[in-house]
Amino acid sequence: ALHALLAGLTLMILLPATSWRPLSPDEFYPAKAVAILRQSGLTGNLAVTFRWGSYTAWNLHPRIKISMDGRYEETYPESTLHMNEGFFNEQGDDWKKLVRDFKVDFIIVEAARTRLTDEDLATLGYQSIHRAKNYALWSLAEHAPQLLKTREKLPAALPDPLDARIPAAW
Repeated sequence: ALHALLAGLTLMILLPATSWRPLSPDEFYPAKAVAILRQSGLTGNLAVTFRWGSYTAWNLHPRIKISMDGRYEETYPESTLHMNEGFFNEQGDDWKKLVRDFKVDFIIVEAARTRLTDEDLATLGYQSIHRAKNYALWSLAEHAPQLLKTREKLPAALPDPLDARIPAAW
């Protein structure tokens, strides 16, 4: 009875602050940006933060190659990690090296983890394609018309990630 009482009190305290709604991928990952890139049919290179690299690779490989992901110790030289972080954080004298030395077609900027501004990206020749609460998708101007057209065709909300019918669409 004591355990049931403690469990009940714990639930009363913790549950009001808990959301029972499952997180959609777009609340944690740049799901809409990735859907736009995937559905566009475009190929190219994507600059992405370390944290979202694996998610973007899983969804976009092999058509779109990513700049970095969590497997960096096995697949990337240490210098690539530093170049990628330097770009997103504007660190060092040569922070533009990633986009200067490599053709970066697309960039997904994580709002809370970058120093890049809209002005920086526009100056580098990128155009804003899609903006969400926690990220933004940018592309070279040559890809913008196709990406904007694709964005308009996508539904406003992505499918529920827990929908059992999703594998049927794969």
